[in-house]
Amino acid sequence: MTHWNYRVVRASEDSKPGEDYYAIYEVYYNDKQEVVAWTENEVAPMGITPDELAADLRHMAEALVMPILDITKMPTPVAAVSRDDGPDIMVAIDGLMTID
Repeated sequence: MTHWNYRVVRASEDSKPGEDYYAIYEVYYNDKQEVVAWTENEVAPMGITPDELAADLRHMAEALVMPILDITKMPTPVAAVSRDDGPDIMVAIDGLMTID
């Protein structure tokens, strides 16, 4: 079973090497707490209601107290993840991780 959370990730634009920036990404983990995937792009807070938006912002704020991940030092992901993939992405990632 996999899980995910928001994390601050240090990245840089391909067109501007050496110009790092920090952004919030969704990061996915396997059962061993190893990073296995992350969203292709940084994510923005969202919600169907103002309360859901506030809850999403609170979850993103939790990432600010966790260690920053450096995208250049993260392992090659087992899947490219888009926020639009929805819950089916978790099933796909679980399937990929069980292949030896």
